[in-house]
Amino acid sequence: MSHDDTSRDLLLRGARVIDPSQGLDQVSDVLFSNGVVAKIGVDLPVPAGADVRDVRGKIVTPGLIDLHTHVYWGGTSIGVDAVALARTSATATFVDAGSRTQDNVEHLKSFRLDLDAGATKLAKHGPEKVYATQQDAIQDFVRFSKEVKLAPSLIVSSGEGLHIYYVLDDVATPAQWMPIAKQLQKFGTSYNLKIDSSVTADTARILRPVGTPHPNGKTVEVLKATGKVYSLED
Repeated sequence: MSHDDTSRDLLLRGARVIDPSQGLDQVSDVLFSNGVVAKIGVDLPVPAGADVRDVRGKIVTPGLIDLHTHVYWGGTSIGVDAVALARTSATATFVDAGSRTQDNVEHLKSFRLDLDAGATKLAKHGPEKVYATQQDAIQDFVRFSKEVKLAPSLIVSSGEGLHIYYVLDDVATPAQWMPIAKQLQKFGTSYNLKIDSSVTADTARILRPVGTPHPNGKTVEVLKATGKVYSLED
C-alpha cells in the first residue's frame, strides 16, 4: 500500500496501533496530514478529500529500526536493497554493521583533510595535534594555503574543527587516489598543519556530512566554497 501524495490527508481505519513511546496497543484510526500523524482515535471524522483505507487486522506502528544489517546492495553477498526492503518491512532506519570497508571502495571524488579543534580533543591529544579553537584552525589553514598556493574546493565546519576538501573533476580508483592522499598528508605535515593522519589516506572514511548535527549541538556547514576542481594530474 502506498500513499505518495502527502498533500492529501490519509485516514487509516481500524488498525491495531502499537506505539511503545506512548504506551499504545489498541484498535484505532490514524489520520495523517501533510505526511505526519495528526490524530489517533476511534471513529475519527473523515476530512474533505481524504484518502480512506480500511486496515482492519493490520498493524500500524512507528518505523522500525534494524540494528544490524548490511546495506551495500550489490557490493557484498549479504547486502540488502534498503529502499525496497523498507517498503515491505516498515523499517525506517538501517544500522549498517560493517559494509563500509576499504575492500569495498570502488571510486573516490575528492581528497580531504581533517583538522581537529576544541577543548575535548585538545585535552586528549595535546596541542601538537589539535587546535585550541576552530578559529585557530582556520587561521593556520589560511596560512598553509597561501604558502603552498593550494586552494581548497570546500572548507567545512565539522562542529568544532574543519574538514577540507579538494574535489576532483573525475572519479579516481583507490590505487590512483592512495599515493596522492599520502603525499598530501606528508606535505601538510611538513608545513606544520595539524592534520588527523588517520583520515587523509583512509579510502573508506566518510566525514560528517553537511547538514548533520555535531554532538555539541552545532550543525555541520560549508564555510567557504571556492569552486576549485582538480584533476589527478594537478
